[in-house]
Amino acid sequence: MLYDKGIQIIAIAGQKLKGIQMYVEAEGIKIPILSDESREVIKAYEVFVPIKWDSFRIAAPSTYILDNRHTIVYSYIGESQFDRPAIEDILEKIDSGL
Repeated sequence: MLYDKGIQIIAIAGQKLKGIQMYVEAEGIKIPILSDESREVIKAYEVFVPIKWDSFRIAAPSTYILDNRHTIVYSYIGESQFDRPAIEDILEKIDSGL
């Protein structure tokens, strides 16, 4: 769906590479997931959560759409680990030209 529109997808996880590899293999993930073990990128995007009622030292689930100049044109930062935008909402944003 997204690839047909020329959209590239990557994920960033604040975990060690070995843990990410195990997760990718177990879940059959098909998109690239980058390791941000130091949480440098997660902190730069201001989505690092040191302590929260449902988490400890993680990143809030976040979705960003960047244009061809790598400028963020859409962002969604979840309130909890299960708060993510629906794919239909993301596609609508893309189709609207943002």
